Amino acid sequence: MNFTTETSCIIYGNHLDVVQRMLDYDFVCGRQPSVKAILVPETSQHHAKVFFGTKEVFIPYCTDREMVEQYAPCDVLINFASVRSAPEVVKRAVDTGIFKAVFTVAEGIPERTTRELIAYATGKECMLLGPSIV
Repeated sequence: MNFTTETSCIIYGNHLDVVQRMLDYDFVCGRQPSVKAILVPETSQHHAKVFFGTKEVFIPYCTDREMVEQYAPCDVLINFASVRSAPEVVKRAVDTGIFKAVFTVAEGIPERTTRELIAYATGKECMLLGPSIV
């Protein structure tokens, strides 16, 4: 997979500091915001307020169903789920068929589980990056 200036992502988990840093990087590089949505299992919020340069922007929250319906195509899912739920998030992301890559940041996922995830994604045209510790 080639990452380009057009690459877009969805962040799994309510990590606004990560979203803000990514938008800061996008702004400095002179590209459009790469974060399209924040994926959370359930939310009563509709948008996260962040900044793109000096301009206030709103990044929508979405659920799995909404992600597939509204945000496809999107190149990358950045998975900040906990060690307990990260493998399931990877499987659901691979099953959507909309991501070219799933990057998992969770620490502590056993090597065996990582191998199972690799086997699960094999043949589904979705590259797995991480989990970080492996």
